[in-house]
Amino acid sequence: MARTLFALTFGLALAGCGGNTLTQPQDLPTKVYPADTAFRLTLVMKTCSDSCATYEAGECSVEVEGNTLTVDASISYERTGENCTERCGTPVLVHCEVGKLAAGEYTVEADGFTRQITVR
Repeated sequence: MARTLFALTFGLALAGCGGNTLTQPQDLPTKVYPADTAFRLTLVMKTCSDSCATYEAGECSVEVEGNTLTVDASISYERTGENCTERCGTPVLVHCEVGKLAAGEYTVEADGFTRQITVR
């Protein structure tokens, strides 16, 4: 029991000061894309950036099945320091390359986030 409690406490302490990852987008600013042309899908992973965080380049993959784009996106970051503030106006973005799509309505899904886009 003591070992389990120590491991849990130690794990929680590391999680508080170690690396973190954003995986769920908050917004998809562009809703219309060109048909029959590869394009870049930009997702807002966090609308305001943290003044004590250093964000790494995002990673993104997109699978297309029918009219659904399933996105696996993440941005890792380290948070250090004290007296941190949120800097709104500087969103944290990830860019995803998408191959050519036929004209139509598509659903973008990513870790519980869902939005509609139009390809025309």
